[in-house]
Amino acid sequence: MSEEEDIQQQLVQLRQEFRCSLVARIEQLVSGLDALFGASAAGGGMETLFRQIHTLAGSAGTFGLQRFSDQSRQLELILKPMLSSAELPDEKLIDFFRVELRKLVVLAEQAPADPDIHQESSGAVSPPSAERRLYLVVGSGSQEPGLGLQLGYSGFRVYQFSDIDAARVAAIRRPPKAVIIQMELPENPAAAASRIASVGRQFNAVAPLVFLASMGDWACRLAAVRAGGVAYLEKPIDIDELVDLLDRIIPREQREPNRVLVVDDAIELAQYYALVLRQAGMHSETLSDPSGIFEKLESFKPELVLMDLYLPGASGVEVAQVIRQHQAHFSTPIVFLSIEWDPEIQISTLQQGDDFLEKPVPEEHLVSAVDSRIKRARALWRLMYHDSLTGLLNHITLKLRLEVELARSRRLGKPLSFVMLDIDRLKQVNDSFGHTVGDRVLKSLARLLQQRLRKTDLIGRYGGEEFGIILPETDSENALGIMQLIGARFAAFQFQKEGSGFTCSFSAGIACSQFFPQESSLIEAADKALYQAKVRGRNRILIAQDCAVVK
Repeated sequence: MSEEEDIQQQLVQLRQEFRCSLVARIEQLVSGLDALFGASAAGGGMETLFRQIHTLAGSAGTFGLQRFSDQSRQLELILKPMLSSAELPDEKLIDFFRVELRKLVVLAEQAPADPDIHQESSGAVSPPSAERRLYLVVGSGSQEPGLGLQLGYSGFRVYQFSDIDAARVAAIRRPPKAVIIQMELPENPAAAASRIASVGRQFNAVAPLVFLASMGDWACRLAAVRAGGVAYLEKPIDIDELVDLLDRIIPREQREPNRVLVVDDAIELAQYYALVLRQAGMHSETLSDPSGIFEKLESFKPELVLMDLYLPGASGVEVAQVIRQHQAHFSTPIVFLSIEWDPEIQISTLQQGDDFLEKPVPEEHLVSAVDSRIKRARALWRLMYHDSLTGLLNHITLKLRLEVELARSRRLGKPLSFVMLDIDRLKQVNDSFGHTVGDRVLKSLARLLQQRLRKTDLIGRYGGEEFGIILPETDSENALGIMQLIGARFAAFQFQKEGSGFTCSFSAGIACSQFFPQESSLIEAADKALYQAKVRGRNRILIAQDCAVVK
């Protein structure tokens, strides 16, 4: 069974379980109503009863029982004005509620076992492909024999073909993110343009085409555009330029699924929305008790909180206010999800939240709203907290995150390693080839670090050619092994400028929180170890321990 089929099966099971539990839920409401009538004052019983009916109305609508939801909603609207009063409803109103609840029992018994749900998933909400898959057509006598290997170093999954027909068949069966075609063109411009057009017809817009050719005249470039080409590069190929181009065509964000925390005391409803989001390729977790919000924010690190407006012990707006009091979560998007129809309440919630979705919300609408909010948050995050050249965390943000991660490390009783890394002789690269090439070296290392390190690791540009890396739950020995593998891969990368090839290496110092528990001492120790690595000949990684370099 595929993951998508498994999710569909879980969604069907949730709907069936909800339908089967309806009578028991209504009996619980009747018991709550009887207890409320026997009390001396309304107290918290009225609020509990209101929240239970509110949850029932929202869940029923989401699971396709619209008549049941509408009937429950009418009871909710009657109860709502009483929440602010300490007085109990009179006996006549209590009797009215009992009659209406019996009507709900009838509706529950008449509910179909497999309701025709208006937002039933039809496969339209599906996860995007995360693999950065490239098809490379090299042909015979290729002048770029190491191109596939170099692209692989940069984080792409490269499938190589020796002829156009094989690549075309593969692209139809399993479309890649782009097809790179190395072409040997005839010297006649018209004949060259005709050959490019022929290639375009064969692929017929199955995937974006990148042409690599020795001719760069107007006719060829125009033919490439008309053939579906998104780029046309002249040989010899500058690998860094090609990788930068592919990064624009295939955004790296596709590899990072959205992370969403669903907060709702209706457990089956929270599970339902979480499954819908997972079906769309997102990572999602649920929380029913708002008092555990900070533990969940720290452990799961969601990019968006999807929260019901009415929760046990606190309203969704109050929970949002508590979240906003903490600087680390001040900018985390919060989207309220509720059956609340009052436009004034919806508008007032936006003072603490970023959006309001009214239950029942169609699956496609939910996925679209969540995805668009996270995209905007990521864009803002990049502008505020990331280095403009490499896309890594900037100096200030890296130090702030190090402080947070050190505190977490102490709570968990697990080590954390900090790496200070410096590209060897980058000044010589700048002097020999220009700062544009030096910037490409920086970006290539940044790309490699993002590719090879875990998603929980934090990478920043510390300044100039220096990088800082935070490795949570990692001691110095494991950090050394990780960085040595990355160093070997970086040293194998071929940089080019006007036909001249060169390689680069880096040196690094590692310090562990077991020996340097404070932020300042940890950074200083890693920096000293880096300095010693430079003194001892560069292209090496040393560990700082007890204020002395031991490796």
